[in-house]
Amino acid sequence: MVEIFRQQHSFKYGDQYFTLLKEKCVLWQNTSTLILSDLHFGKTGHFRKSGIPISSAAAISDLHKLTTLITQHQAGRLIITGDMFHSHANADFIFFGAWKKSLPPLEIILIKGNHDIIDHSMYEQLEVNVYTHSYLESGIYFSHEAKGKGDCFSFSGHIHPAITIAGKAHQHLKLPCFYINQTHCLLPAFGNLTGGVSIKAEKGASIFAIGGDKILSL
Repeated sequence: MVEIFRQQHSFKYGDQYFTLLKEKCVLWQNTSTLILSDLHFGKTGHFRKSGIPISSAAAISDLHKLTTLITQHQAGRLIITGDMFHSHANADFIFFGAWKKSLPPLEIILIKGNHDIIDHSMYEQLEVNVYTHSYLESGIYFSHEAKGKGDCFSFSGHIHPAITIAGKAHQHLKLPCFYINQTHCLLPAFGNLTGGVSIKAEKGASIFAIGGDKILSL
């Protein structure tokens, strides 16, 4: 059973505790692990190869944010539920490798997403542990798309969930969000250069929107 603590922006499943972070990821407290999804690293390089002049500033910002999170929470591991990279290897791949080498030892577990199409040898070069469809640990199931596994609680990403909020002047604001129910946590996209798909909460589910530097319980 999942117990959600709205004011603390956290929840527990069994004896496992998780905290939602405004940086669009989850801290698995028991294991000092950051859980995130959909970095789409290399997207700026992919666009530049296609002749679209996009700065690499977004990719640099994502890695700086990730470095800060790792340091702040003393995380020794990342679990990434898919789309770590956006497409084929490009100059950003080399930049990512240099970033990882600059850190203390960091374990990275990747459950491959539909955009993770680089050759397996490149993941080995980065010392990333790759799982093709899913990863299971302590009764927690991780996959790119929401599939679930029996009585396990699961994490996934893929759809870049967002919530659309209507203002008094008929304006609308779309915010990335976490979607949590009794069996699943749907993660927002971690990467800056990602859109969002508006979702609605089913009965019994909770939505936590991310607005600026705050998490809003809706």
